[in-house]
Amino acid sequence: MKHFLYLSFFIAVIFSASPQNAPAWVDSFPYSPEFYTGIGSSNLGNRSDDYQRALAQARMNLAAEISTSISAETIIETEDRGNGNTRSAFYEKLNQSVEQNLKEWEIVDTWYSEKQGFWVYVRLNKNRWMQIQEEETSQLLQRIQQILKDDYFTPARTTADKFNLLATAAQVLVTSPYGMVLSGSIGGVYTGNINDFILSEIYRLGTSIEIDGKSQERETTLNKGAELIISCRSGENYPGKLPLKIENSLTGFLYSQTDINGTARIALGSDMLQTGANSIKIIIDFDRFGFPMENMYSKAFFRDETIREITVLSSRIFLSVESNKETTISTENSIRAIFSGENRIFEIADDRNSSDFSLIFTLTYSEFPQVLENAPLMAGLRGHISLRKDSTVLYEYETELFKDGGLTYSQANERVFRKMISRLSAEAPFIREIERVISE
Repeated sequence: MKHFLYLSFFIAVIFSASPQNAPAWVDSFPYSPEFYTGIGSSNLGNRSDDYQRALAQARMNLAAEISTSISAETIIETEDRGNGNTRSAFYEKLNQSVEQNLKEWEIVDTWYSEKQGFWVYVRLNKNRWMQIQEEETSQLLQRIQQILKDDYFTPARTTADKFNLLATAAQVLVTSPYGMVLSGSIGGVYTGNINDFILSEIYRLGTSIEIDGKSQERETTLNKGAELIISCRSGENYPGKLPLKIENSLTGFLYSQTDINGTARIALGSDMLQTGANSIKIIIDFDRFGFPMENMYSKAFFRDETIREITVLSSRIFLSVESNKETTISTENSIRAIFSGENRIFEIADDRNSSDFSLIFTLTYSEFPQVLENAPLMAGLRGHISLRKDSTVLYEYETELFKDGGLTYSQANERVFRKMISRLSAEAPFIREIERVISE
């Protein structure tokens, strides 16, 4: 990429710059065995802005020159470690890191032309850059050794502690252009590539974790819910406070954490369960340890998981219909049909003793006096719904007042009842509220 930029600059100078005015480094890139070099230019018509843009581009090209030199020595080694990096990804990250850490570079020359804009020539002594990198590499190793000090290997460290320390060390490594190839000693126990140590420890700790999840309720209802009892074991003395992710593909997921002994009790309510079969997956949530987002770290982690099957049965509701009038139509069957149907989280029970809730539907008829001779006889009807658990009222709903007429009050009552049933069958907001209440 940098050679393409340099070639572009060179062509631009040939076609639009006066050779006698342009310095030699504009016409011919000034390669040097002693210096890393960067050339930048900008021609937007504003001299001040062009200078700043040309300087920024020169620094960027200087960083690219240094990165090319570093990657030529390190990229093969990095790829051979099999940590998932690609050459392009490594080079891009390396280039960004070098550009952010450039020090002690100098401006050698600048040139301005009204036709060609501003040109800037910067460089950095190669020996000085190596010295700077040796100093920073030494400081980097000391920081890593301070994080992963001797007590990392002591039995007192829990698995969760070690994951957190490894994540902190990895975050430090990825900020350095030499982080992936940094070598040294850790706690007098390990000597070698530091990133290799982190990856191998992630794998070792991950494979040592075993998850066991139990539920006392194989079958339950939404209002009762279920409780998961989770136990994690590891190769260390104590698992520590491990982050958990509990997933139900039907409803979503929730986060939790074990105690220092690796245990957790998690209540599953209506937000995590639904009527029917539920497959609950329990995993260690590796992302919450704070490792960098690079894939090599998450790929190194072996995710043990356990799945528990919980069947959620429909809640059973005993329906009773009360009325202040006797009619010739079957009121209970019509009302029962309103509360029946597919995708309900409850079902109407025939036996009060086997039900979880009771639902009382009260019909209150009103017969209005005849105002005009030969006018229809008018009746009114209002319904009242009461959902109860034992003797406790959980939810109530009252319908609007329905009116209709007939030749007799009996006929008017039947008509007004059918009108109410027709409306409630089409619009039944109380159904959602009943489901909400019994799910809590």
